[in-house]
Amino acid sequence: MNNRRSFPPHPKLSVILLTLVLAYFPSKAQKTFRERDDQQWIQYVNLTSIAQKWVIHSSTSFRWRDTYHRGTQFHIRSGVGYQFTDQVRFLSGIGFFRPINNSSVIHHELRPFQELRIGQDVGKTRIVNRFQVEERFLNRVETGQTDPVYMRFRYALNFTFPVADFSGVGKSNELQITLRNELFINGQNSSQEKTFDQDRITLGPILSMEQFSFLLLWHNQISSLSYQGGYRYTSILAFQVSQRLNL
Repeated sequence: MNNRRSFPPHPKLSVILLTLVLAYFPSKAQKTFRERDDQQWIQYVNLTSIAQKWVIHSSTSFRWRDTYHRGTQFHIRSGVGYQFTDQVRFLSGIGFFRPINNSSVIHHELRPFQELRIGQDVGKTRIVNRFQVEERFLNRVETGQTDPVYMRFRYALNFTFPVADFSGVGKSNELQITLRNELFINGQNSSQEKTFDQDRITLGPILSMEQFSFLLLWHNQISSLSYQGGYRYTSILAFQVSQRLNL
Protein backbone atom coordinates (compact mmCIF):
# COMPACT_ATOMS: atom_id res chain seq x y z
CA MET A 1 0.00 0.00 0.00
CA ASN A 2 2.98 2.32 -0.36
CA ASN A 3 2.64 2.90 -4.08
CA ARG A 4 0.24 5.77 -4.47
CA ARG A 5 -1.74 5.86 -7.66
CA SER A 6 -3.75 8.60 -9.24
CA PHE A 7 -7.44 7.84 -9.59
CA PRO A 8 -10.32 9.74 -11.18
CA PRO A 9 -11.72 12.28 -10.68
CA HIS A 10 -9.04 14.49 -12.21
CA PRO A 11 -8.05 17.58 -10.11
CA LYS A 12 -9.82 19.85 -12.60
CA LEU A 13 -12.98 17.79 -12.14
CA SER A 14 -12.70 18.23 -8.38
CA VAL A 15 -12.59 22.00 -8.84
CA ILE A 16 -15.61 21.82 -11.16
CA LEU A 17 -17.52 19.78 -8.58
CA LEU A 18 -16.68 22.31 -5.88
CA THR A 19 -17.87 25.13 -8.15
CA LEU A 20 -21.17 23.33 -8.77
CA VAL A 21 -21.63 22.71 -5.05
CA LEU A 22 -21.04 26.37 -4.23
CA ALA A 23 -23.31 27.46 -7.08
CA TYR A 24 -26.16 25.27 -5.84
CA PHE A 25 -27.16 27.45 -2.96
CA PRO A 26 -26.23 31.11 -3.62
CA SER A 27 -29.92 32.00 -3.54
CA LYS A 28 -30.09 30.35 -0.11
CA ALA A 29 -27.19 32.44 1.15
CA GLN A 30 -28.82 35.64 -0.11
CA LYS A 31 -31.96 34.99 1.92
CA THR A 32 -32.43 36.77 5.21
CA PHE A 33 -31.45 34.31 7.90
CA ARG A 34 -34.40 33.79 10.24
CA GLU A 35 -32.15 32.20 12.87
CA ARG A 36 -28.49 32.50 13.86
CA ASP A 37 -26.62 30.09 16.06
CA ASP A 38 -23.18 29.35 17.46
CA GLN A 39 -21.95 25.91 18.43
CA GLN A 40 -18.90 24.24 19.92
CA TRP A 41 -17.87 20.67 19.08
CA ILE A 42 -15.34 18.26 20.59
CA GLN A 43 -14.61 15.23 18.40
CA TYR A 44 -12.52 12.06 18.45
CA VAL A 45 -11.85 10.05 15.26
CA ASN A 46 -10.06 6.69 15.04
CA LEU A 47 -8.84 4.80 11.96
CA THR A 48 -7.57 1.30 12.76
CA SER A 49 -6.02 -0.97 10.13
CA ILE A 50 -7.00 -4.56 10.98
CA ALA A 51 -5.62 -6.31 7.88
CA GLN A 52 -3.78 -5.45 4.68
CA LYS A 53 -6.79 -3.76 3.11
CA TRP A 54 -9.41 -3.65 5.89
CA VAL A 55 -9.98 -0.78 8.33
CA ILE A 56 -12.34 0.21 11.13
CA HIS A 57 -13.32 3.88 11.15
CA SER A 58 -15.00 5.24 14.29
CA SER A 59 -15.92 8.69 15.60
CA THR A 60 -17.68 10.30 18.52
CA SER A 61 -18.54 13.89 19.36
CA PHE A 62 -20.21 16.13 21.91
CA ARG A 63 -21.83 19.35 20.73
CA TRP A 64 -22.89 22.48 22.61
CA ARG A 65 -24.17 25.98 21.85
CA ASP A 66 -23.90 29.34 23.58
CA THR A 67 -20.26 28.80 24.62
CA TYR A 68 -20.75 25.31 26.10
CA HIS A 69 -23.83 26.33 28.10
CA ARG A 70 -26.40 24.13 26.33
CA GLY A 71 -25.87 20.64 24.99
CA THR A 72 -27.21 19.97 21.49
CA GLN A 73 -26.07 16.49 20.45
CA PHE A 74 -24.04 13.39 21.23
CA HIS A 75 -23.11 10.91 18.52
CA ILE A 76 -21.07 7.77 18.03
CA ARG A 77 -20.48 6.15 14.65
CA SER A 78 -18.44 3.19 13.41
CA GLY A 79 -17.95 1.31 10.17
CA VAL A 80 -15.81 -1.26 8.41
CA GLY A 81 -13.96 -0.21 5.26
CA TYR A 82 -12.13 -1.88 2.41
CA GLN A 83 -9.10 -0.08 0.97
CA PHE A 84 -9.06 -0.86 -2.76
CA THR A 85 -5.92 1.26 -3.23
CA ASP A 86 -4.14 3.91 -1.17
CA GLN A 87 -6.51 6.39 -2.80
CA VAL A 88 -9.87 4.59 -2.86
CA ARG A 89 -11.80 3.29 0.16
CA PHE A 90 -15.36 2.05 0.63
CA LEU A 91 -16.88 2.19 4.12
CA SER A 92 -20.18 0.97 5.52
CA GLY A 93 -21.43 1.32 9.08
CA ILE A 94 -24.01 2.78 11.44
CA GLY A 95 -24.27 5.75 13.77
CA PHE A 96 -26.30 6.55 16.87
CA PHE A 97 -27.30 10.19 17.40
CA ARG A 98 -28.98 11.68 20.45
CA PRO A 99 -29.95 15.34 19.95
CA ILE A 100 -30.58 17.26 23.16
CA ASN A 101 -32.82 20.30 23.56
CA ASN A 102 -32.93 22.27 26.83
CA SER A 103 -31.16 19.40 28.62
CA SER A 104 -33.85 16.87 27.64
CA VAL A 105 -33.64 14.20 24.96
CA ILE A 106 -36.15 14.88 22.16
CA HIS A 107 -35.43 11.94 19.85
CA HIS A 108 -32.99 9.17 19.06
CA GLU A 109 -31.66 8.48 15.60
CA LEU A 110 -30.06 5.42 14.03
CA ARG A 111 -28.20 6.27 10.85
CA PRO A 112 -26.75 3.47 8.65
CA PHE A 113 -24.42 4.88 6.02
CA GLN A 114 -22.36 3.91 2.97
CA GLU A 115 -19.36 5.96 1.88
CA LEU A 116 -16.87 6.12 -0.97
CA ARG A 117 -13.67 8.16 -0.56
CA ILE A 118 -11.44 8.96 -3.54
CA GLY A 119 -8.14 10.67 -2.80
CA GLN A 120 -5.55 12.26 -5.03
CA ASP A 121 -2.21 13.99 -4.50
CA VAL A 122 -1.51 16.99 -6.72
CA GLY A 123 1.98 18.17 -5.89
CA LYS A 124 1.94 18.58 -2.12
CA THR A 125 -1.82 19.16 -2.00
CA ARG A 126 -4.11 16.34 -0.89
CA ILE A 127 -7.58 16.27 -2.52
CA VAL A 128 -10.31 13.98 -1.20
CA ASN A 129 -13.80 13.48 -2.69
CA ARG A 130 -16.27 11.81 -0.33
CA PHE A 131 -19.67 10.51 -1.47
CA GLN A 132 -22.00 9.32 1.29
CA VAL A 133 -25.56 7.99 1.58
CA GLU A 134 -27.38 7.90 4.92
CA GLU A 135 -30.61 6.13 5.89
CA ARG A 136 -32.17 7.99 8.83
CA PHE A 137 -34.42 6.29 11.43
CA LEU A 138 -35.82 8.83 13.95
CA ASN A 139 -37.75 7.85 17.07
CA ARG A 140 -39.55 10.66 18.95
CA VAL A 141 -39.06 10.23 22.69
CA GLU A 142 -42.02 12.44 23.69
CA THR A 143 -44.60 10.55 21.64
CA GLY A 144 -42.91 7.20 21.05
CA GLN A 145 -43.60 7.60 17.34
CA THR A 146 -41.10 6.70 14.62
CA ASP A 147 -40.73 9.10 11.70
CA PRO A 148 -40.81 7.77 8.12
CA VAL A 149 -37.39 6.52 7.09
CA TYR A 150 -35.68 8.83 4.65
CA MET A 151 -32.33 9.13 2.93
CA ARG A 152 -29.80 11.92 2.82
CA PHE A 153 -26.97 12.35 0.32
CA ARG A 154 -23.72 14.07 1.23
CA TYR A 155 -20.84 15.19 -0.98
CA ALA A 156 -17.65 16.66 0.47
CA LEU A 157 -14.61 18.02 -1.33
CA ASN A 158 -11.54 18.50 0.86
CA PHE A 159 -8.18 20.19 0.14
CA THR A 160 -5.25 19.83 2.55
CA PHE A 161 -2.18 22.03 2.09
CA PRO A 162 1.15 21.61 3.93
CA VAL A 163 2.40 24.76 5.64
CA ALA A 164 5.45 23.79 7.70
CA ASP A 165 7.47 20.61 8.30
CA PHE A 166 8.72 19.88 11.83
CA SER A 167 9.98 16.37 11.11
CA GLY A 168 13.04 15.14 12.96
CA VAL A 169 14.97 11.88 13.18
CA GLY A 170 12.38 9.10 13.19
CA LYS A 171 9.51 11.58 13.52
CA SER A 172 7.06 13.06 11.03
CA ASN A 173 5.34 16.26 12.17
CA GLU A 174 3.67 18.68 9.79
CA LEU A 175 1.45 21.75 10.07
CA GLN A 176 -1.32 21.75 7.45
CA ILE A 177 -4.34 23.81 6.45
CA THR A 178 -7.58 22.10 5.44
CA LEU A 179 -10.41 23.58 3.35
CA ARG A 180 -13.62 21.62 2.81
CA ASN A 181 -17.10 22.12 1.46
CA GLU A 182 -19.87 19.62 2.17
CA LEU A 183 -23.36 19.64 0.68
CA PHE A 184 -26.29 17.75 2.31
CA ILE A 185 -29.29 16.85 0.11
CA ASN A 186 -32.45 15.12 1.37
CA GLY A 187 -33.88 12.31 -0.73
CA GLN A 188 -37.56 12.00 -1.62
CA ASN A 189 -39.59 11.28 1.50
CA SER A 190 -42.92 11.96 3.18
CA SER A 191 -41.51 13.80 6.21
CA GLN A 192 -41.83 17.30 4.71
CA GLU A 193 -38.06 17.73 4.60
CA LYS A 194 -36.77 20.19 2.01
CA THR A 195 -34.48 18.91 -0.75
CA PHE A 196 -31.70 21.27 0.31
CA ASP A 197 -30.70 20.37 3.86
CA GLN A 198 -27.47 22.23 4.58
CA ASP A 199 -24.09 23.32 3.29
CA ARG A 200 -21.00 23.43 5.48
CA ILE A 201 -17.73 25.19 4.66
CA THR A 202 -14.76 24.24 6.87
CA LEU A 203 -11.36 25.89 7.36
CA GLY A 204 -8.65 25.30 9.93
CA PRO A 205 -5.12 24.17 10.85
CA ILE A 206 -4.00 20.58 11.42
CA LEU A 207 -0.98 19.44 13.41
CA SER A 208 -0.25 16.04 11.85
CA MET A 209 2.00 13.62 13.75
CA GLU A 210 2.88 9.92 13.43
CA GLN A 211 -0.25 8.50 15.06
CA PHE A 212 -2.22 11.57 16.07
CA SER A 213 -3.57 14.68 14.38
CA PHE A 214 -4.97 17.71 16.19
CA LEU A 215 -7.44 19.91 14.33
CA LEU A 216 -8.96 23.29 15.20
CA LEU A 217 -11.76 23.86 12.70
CA TRP A 218 -14.20 26.65 11.92
CA HIS A 219 -17.44 25.57 10.21
CA ASN A 220 -19.67 28.09 8.46
CA GLN A 221 -23.03 26.35 7.98
CA ILE A 222 -26.27 27.23 6.19
CA SER A 223 -29.29 25.03 7.02
CA SER A 224 -32.89 24.88 5.87
CA LEU A 225 -35.62 25.36 8.44
CA SER A 226 -38.98 23.58 8.30
CA TYR A 227 -41.01 26.63 7.29
CA GLN A 228 -40.97 28.28 3.87
CA GLY A 229 -38.06 30.64 3.27
CA GLY A 230 -36.44 29.84 6.60
CA TYR A 231 -32.68 29.39 6.86
CA ARG A 232 -30.30 29.19 9.80
CA TYR A 233 -26.71 30.43 9.83
CA THR A 234 -24.46 28.58 12.29
CA SER A 235 -20.89 29.38 13.24
CA ILE A 236 -19.14 26.33 14.72
CA LEU A 237 -15.78 26.04 16.46
CA ALA A 238 -14.59 22.42 16.62
CA PHE A 239 -11.60 20.75 18.24
CA GLN A 240 -10.82 17.28 16.89
CA VAL A 241 -8.30 14.59 17.80
CA SER A 242 -7.66 11.91 15.18
CA GLN A 243 -5.76 8.69 15.89
CA ARG A 244 -4.32 6.08 13.50
CA LEU A 245 -3.59 2.53 14.66
CA ASN A 246 -2.24 -0.63 13.03
CA LEU A 247 -3.17 -4.02 14.48
